[in-house]
Amino acid sequence: MNNAINTAKKKHKISLRLVLIIPFLIEVCIIVGLVGFLSYQNGKQAVNDVAAQLREKVTSEIRVYIKNYLKTAILINKLNEDAIKLGNLDLDITRQNTKTELYLWKMIQNFGQVGWIYLGFEKGGEFLAIRKNPYTGELRFILDNQQTHYVTFEYAIDNTGKRGQLMQKFNNKYDARQRPWYQQAVKAKKPTWTSIYAAIDYDTSYFDFVQAVYNKQGNVLGAIGVAYDLNDVEHFLTKLKIGKSGQSFISPFSRLKPPPLGG
Repeated sequence: MNNAINTAKKKHKISLRLVLIIPFLIEVCIIVGLVGFLSYQNGKQAVNDVAAQLREKVTSEIRVYIKNYLKTAILINKLNEDAIKLGNLDLDITRQNTKTELYLWKMIQNFGQVGWIYLGFEKGGEFLAIRKNPYTGELRFILDNQQTHYVTFEYAIDNTGKRGQLMQKFNNKYDARQRPWYQQAVKAKKPTWTSIYAAIDYDTSYFDFVQAVYNKQGNVLGAIGVAYDLNDVEHFLTKLKIGKSGQSFISPFSRLKPPPLGG
């Protein structure tokens, strides 16, 4: 009888202990789980906030770079247009024109962002340009005319802006009048942005700001332009540091548009 009573009391004590402990354990588990979940969410939100700030910083940097890049083209073309009117840019490139080449050399030094500054001519489809290598910054004079048999000659430039040694000679015939930038300039009859087009002698594509040039009778003499080498833009993007493995790019569907011609 006593043994039965003692056994019943032990069962009662065990049951009472479980009744008191189990809810407490459940409550602790809920609290710990809730704290862990909230900590995870807060940590995740903090990471997202930092990532968003980094994206915004990089995006802003790219936008500033591209907008300045494009505004520079408008300014250069305006200066070149004025230089033609003043006679500082000679439209006759059938001879070696030291004055015009020196002008282009000084211009690209003053506006280091651009890849090309060029002149194309209705007469013979001739072409004169100064080009900056997007990776080395090295400058070259580019010439296509009757003397080069209308293929591209690329010349070195010395530290005084004079044409030096012939560095490259390409095989493709070149006629400025057949190039997209020239045709778009003549068709627009005003300063305009070109569509992206592929180069002939270089492994890249370009995006230009161009305008046609006319004589006093309103006849087309040629076109002037500033070309942006897309390799140059790529080089800028690859220099941006975005963590250990982040990459930046400019979407073809980007809302970023060329600045208006008035500013």
